[in-house]
Amino acid sequence: MVDVAIPGDGQPDIGQAGRRWHHTFLQTLDLPEALIGDGREQLYFDWFFTNYGHFPDAISAEARSEYLRTHSTPGALRAGFAYYRAIEQDVADNEARTEKLTVPTLAIGGGTSWGRGLEVGRSLRQLAASVTEEIYPECGHWVRRRNPPNSPPRCAPSSPNPITSGRRPQGQGSGPRSHQVTATQHRQLGGARTHRAGAGAVA
Repeated sequence: MVDVAIPGDGQPDIGQAGRRWHHTFLQTLDLPEALIGDGREQLYFDWFFTNYGHFPDAISAEARSEYLRTHSTPGALRAGFAYYRAIEQDVADNEARTEKLTVPTLAIGGGTSWGRGLEVGRSLRQLAASVTEEIYPECGHWVRRRNPPNSPPRCAPSSPNPITSGRRPQGQGSGPRSHQVTATQHRQLGGARTHRAGAGAVA
C-alpha cells in the first residue's frame, strides 16, 4: 500500500483534519466537475503535481501532459471523483470486517511534503496482521514516480530501517534493504496500490 490511508481504519478523518481538503471537496456532487472542467483541468491537477512531491518536478512535463489528456476526456473527472464519493461506503465495509488480512503486506510512506509517512503503516495495521513498513526520505506523495535514466535516485528507502515490523519476504535476505528500488520491486509497488485492503485506500 503506497502512501494512502484506509477508510474505516479507526481514524475520525483520513483527510488529516482538512489538510487534504480535496477529500471533502470531491465528495460534493457535480460542483467539482463544473469548477474544474471546461479547460481548467490543468490548473487543478498542476497544483497537486507541483505541491504533493518533495521535488516540484517529481511529475515530468511529459507525464503531466498525458494525465491532462486522459482526465480531459468526457466523463473522466466524474469517474475519478467517484473514488472519493465512495469513501462513506468504504468506511462501512472496512468497519464490518471481523478478521485481519493474514497475507504479508507492505506499507510505504513518503517521508516529506504531502507524504503520509508513518500513517500508512498505522492505517494498514488496523486491517492486516503482518505489516512491513518503508519510509522513503525526500519523497512526498508521488512515491511511485521513477527517476529519469542515469539521474541520482531521489526516493530510496531508509537503510537500515529501524521501523520495520513483520517478516521480510522470503528471498530478500536478512541484511538491510537496498537503497535502490529494483525493477521487480517497482512492479510490486505498482500492484500494491490497486490491491486495496478492504474496500479502498485513499490518498
